[in-house]
Formats: sequence, structure tokens, C-alpha cells
Amino acid sequence: LGDALSFGELAATISHQRKILGLAIPMKCSPEHPFRLKEPGAFSRDGTPLLDGRNRQRHLENWEAIFRYWIVQGIDIFEIPDPGQLSPAFWQSLIRSIRDDFPDIAFTARDNSDPEIWPNLLGIGFSTLNASGEATTDIPVLTTPDQEREILCTSSNPLLITSIRM
Repeated sequence: LGDALSFGELAATISHQRKILGLAIPMKCSPEHPFRLKEPGAFSRDGTPLLDGRNRQRHLENWEAIFRYWIVQGIDIFEIPDPGQLSPAFWQSLIRSIRDDFPDIAFTARDNSDPEIWPNLLGIGFSTLNASGEATTDIPVLTTPDQEREILCTSSNPLLITSIRM
């Protein structure tokens, strides 16, 4: 919570400490979000982008601009809650476009609603998540809502290793 200047100072401090900054980005828009106000028919009732026809390209461009904005601000890892809400083709296009310019950016996912989606996410550019430090294609599932776990996040860049707390 703050302004762009204070966030820039935070990002610079973290970078100077040779640490990596991550950000969770929910892909649903609130009723007050500028995207949804401008084109209310391009979203479902819960704020999920509708990716039909012409909406798909606009959503792709809008979300790509958001990711690029945060990358320039110093974000290296993006966690996407419930990526299964959007199509694998959408994610593949978005991740490929971002990585054309920023190859070391990592995308992680938290989708406990459908563990079968995880192998598909790995195939389209999401990075591996695992709780034990060993390679896995299983998405971690919390056994109780209040259980907290630390998850190792890795990408194709061997220097990009961090953990997140769930």
C-alpha cells in the first residue's frame, strides 16, 4: 500500500539484496475495474473474462499490458490463482508473448479446484511448484483451509529460485 514511488523504492531495495519480487494477480475484475466498466459484456457475472471471438484478443492485450507494467516495476514471478478459469490457449499466448521480451519471468499457479489441470499448465509455460524440493508435476493441495505451506518455485532460469507461502 503506497504510491508508485514507494513501490519503486521497495523493488530497488529488493533487487540490490539480490532477491526476487513476486506478485499474485487475480484474473477476475471487480465491478469497478476500468476494463469491466468499459466493456461489461466482455466479463462473466463473477468478473472472469469471456474469451469468445473478439473479446479474446482485447483481453489478451489488456492482460499482457498489465503483466508488462509489473515486470518493468520489478516483478519476476507471477502467481495466478485459479488459472483454469481461462483457457490454456489464452495462457500459452500470453506467456509466449511475455517471454519473447522477458525470458526469465516465472508464472506459477494455485488451482486447487482441479488438480488435473496442472500437467497442462506445465506444458504451456507455467513453472514447476513443489513442496519438497523435488521435481513434480503435482500441484500442491492444502488439506485444511488454514494450513500454511512453503512451496519452492523454480523456472527455466537456474538463478531464479524462490519460495512462496500458501
